[in-house]
Amino acid sequence: KGWTERYTYLRYVKTARRMRGTKYALLIVKDNGTIDRRMSRDTSDQGGRKELNVVGMAELGLTMDQSIQRGTLQPRPTIGVLCVGSDYHTLGIGRALVERCETLVTELWKDRALYAEVEPTNVDAIKFFKRCGYERCGGAEDTVTVTITRRRQVEECEHFLFRKSLISSAPTSDDEYELR
Repeated sequence: KGWTERYTYLRYVKTARRMRGTKYALLIVKDNGTIDRRMSRDTSDQGGRKELNVVGMAELGLTMDQSIQRGTLQPRPTIGVLCVGSDYHTLGIGRALVERCETLVTELWKDRALYAEVEPTNVDAIKFFKRCGYERCGGAEDTVTVTITRRRQVEECEHFLFRKSLISSAPTSDDEYELR
């Protein structure tokens, strides 16, 4: 388990470095033992220093929209990966990561909506995004095709697409939006 987690972490860090300067963000939450004092794990390495354990992460990037608007494919800001260690569920880490993604999208990228791609079998993630105010796009059977890499194998999977509008009212001009 430790090697797989380390490999995944390093793969996303490598991607984040490669994407520097583009609309891409890798948000990582680390625990130095202060997130939840009920944890009895020793987080010290052999030198007596505290080891920072990765407990959650979110990958935010642009996905080309499958629908064609104005004759071109339109990029949409999308949470492609959101994960929190099982020991850290119900502590608000996932919600904090999503809220930070929303802030980046509205304040830095100047977009009006954020999307999330969720595997249809991940019932907990579907419920989570609904609690965060996201609505399912399309009908009951509508999905988007997502290309992912698992164990160094590239595969295409169907995902549900969720959307949240990040503006609370209609814009008063092209440049002014009231953010929630």
